[in-house]
Amino acid sequence: MKRTVVLTAGVLAFGLMGYCGSSANAQQPAQPAARPAYSEPRTRIALLNLAYVIKNYEKTTVFQSEIKLEFKKYEERAQFKTKQIEELQKHAADAKTTPDQKEADQREYLKLKREIEDINSEAKQILGKKTDEQMVILYRDIQDAAARYAVAHNYEAVFHYIDAITQADYFSPGAIVRKIQQPGLMPLYQTPGLDISQQVVMSLNAAYRNNAAAAPAATSRPSGN
Repeated sequence: MKRTVVLTAGVLAFGLMGYCGSSANAQQPAQPAARPAYSEPRTRIALLNLAYVIKNYEKTTVFQSEIKLEFKKYEERAQFKTKQIEELQKHAADAKTTPDQKEADQREYLKLKREIEDINSEAKQILGKKTDEQMVILYRDIQDAAARYAVAHNYEAVFHYIDAITQADYFSPGAIVRKIQQPGLMPLYQTPGLDISQQVVMSLNAAYRNNAAAAPAATSRPSGN
């Protein structure tokens, strides 16, 4: 049986060769070779909800606790001076308080008020700077983690977006406004060559130059032609 199969294959091969030879002798038009099936390049892209990741990243909770602790210190300082102001106001409202004492209370009140403003300004500056530093750390951590995951799972790009975390907030007015106003997806990681900005610019410039070169020829044609 095996020999029969081999002989049959040989006969088929011989027959095909004979057919090709006879076709060539008959000067039949050559048939174009079949082109391999063309497949569009596929890019593996992943998405990342930045709001969800930041909220659920354990380091975020630690950073928030640090900010709350620092804020409490400023808050206690301001509250202490606020109580002093309240005592001054009570003293000034007392009928037994002399005009000179009221004037002194007023000076002390203004002094304490400026000190509270200084505390608030210091808290805003210090805590604002610390918060900015923490956000940079969180973002870089997330970016590094996204890159590692992308490389390990053969993703060529990871884009982040910001969206509601819970189903209840998904269609809330605030979430809808963010969807409309926020910029498009921003890449956290991408393989070299994925950005086609340069190629698009080259295509646009080439088309622009061709149109600009053809414009004088079109305007120089006699009317009616």
